[in-house]
Amino acid sequence: MAEDRDKRFHVSTAGQRRKRADIAERPVMNGANAWQSGTSVQLTLAEVQVKKPDHDQSPDSPFAAKINFSCNGIAARRRCLRR
Repeated sequence: MAEDRDKRFHVSTAGQRRKRADIAERPVMNGANAWQSGTSVQLTLAEVQVKKPDHDQSPDSPFAAKINFSCNGIAARRRCLRR
């Protein structure tokens, strides 16, 4: 399978291994392969209530939706930017 891939992508797996032969193998950290010991951390998916933020919705608020549909086109946008 690797030989077929090497031919299709014009790469050499054996060549890459030779280039990397001088790289020292690092020890595996404790707990990195927890699946081998038979124990692992399991997270639970839960649905929780969330509250909508109480932002100021006045027209001057930076959080208020400001949409001006009269600013279509280049000349109209320039006029809107001058306001």
